[in-house]
Amino acid sequence: MISKKTSAKLYVHPNTLRYRIKRVEEICNINLHHYNDMCCLYFSLIL
Repeated sequence: MISKKTSAKLYVHPNTLRYRIKRVEEICNINLHHYNDMCCLYFSLIL
């Protein structure tokens, strides 16, 4: 899921990016491996 390109563009280590995504999942009480949760988060960010 986390690629080296993504972490390079964000100027962070890949493990840091994994940790931050995990924290977002914990705080928002969602699972980004589920399509519905991913869509809800995306639309929330857009609004």
